[in-house]
Amino acid sequence: MGESKRARMRVIELDAANWRTVIGYYNALKDVLGSPEGHGSSINAFVDSMLYGGMNQIEPPYLIRLTGTSKCPPKLREEFDILADVIREAREWKKLHYGVDTEVVFEITP
Repeated sequence: MGESKRARMRVIELDAANWRTVIGYYNALKDVLGSPEGHGSSINAFVDSMLYGGMNQIEPPYLIRLTGTSKCPPKLREEFDILADVIREAREWKKLHYGVDTEVVFEITP
């Protein structure tokens, strides 16, 4: 994605430095997105709410920037990468099959 297009996106910054569990990560993500009570804590739940919409208070386009990730346990850092990859793949699938690109981007920094 070009810098000019990315510059127009809402940037949501999350400091992961003090996170220790996957559920803590998912809860922080739900909080920042304004997810409703009952939103699931699975990758599929995030794909549904982020890419198909109508559920969270914050709707695309947006970039989620995770900072401080080098201070997190390895299992948690792996989860960051997995969700980022799945969102990217689901976004590509949706564009291919529906002709719609839902601009949700993860940026993971140390």
